[in-house]
Amino acid sequence: MGNEQEDIVSEQEKQEKKVRKGPPIGFFVILAGLVGLAVFIASTSERITPEDRAAADQLSVPVVASLDVSFVVQDDGSVAVYDVATDEQIDTLLPGHDKFLQQLLEKYRRDRKKAGVEFEEPYRLIQVADGRVIFKDLVTGNKLDNVWAFGTDNVKPFLRLLQGAERP
Repeated sequence: MGNEQEDIVSEQEKQEKKVRKGPPIGFFVILAGLVGLAVFIASTSERITPEDRAAADQLSVPVVASLDVSFVVQDDGSVAVYDVATDEQIDTLLPGHDKFLQQLLEKYRRDRKKAGVEFEEPYRLIQVADGRVIFKDLVTGNKLDNVWAFGTDNVKPFLRLLQGAERP
């Protein structure tokens, strides 16, 4: 009977040794891969995203349409849109409609307020040959490089404004 107990104890010791093993080698392989990926991303990001935005803009595609607009908030909560060149009202953004554009304008309004600039100062809408629509705050330099990235419905008011400027 003593030998049986020794066999049971030695079997338990063997199982404890198995449990005490360190992490599996696969863990270290995955960890090394993640570290390598992080180093690769860090080393190539400067080449992918140029620091000099002016140089990047010079490499951009040709402009197809451009319109400088100003936005004026009305008493009823709507936003009147004016063509800066003609000082004519070209559109009205109604409350609850064109929400993406209105939220973007609200963000830019806050940025302008921090900078001590009036909300009504001009913005620029640009459409380039590759189809991108760009929205730029001419005062703060804030720029949304590709409105299409936010979906077809969200780009519609920008296109409507650009096309409205082309009407006779």
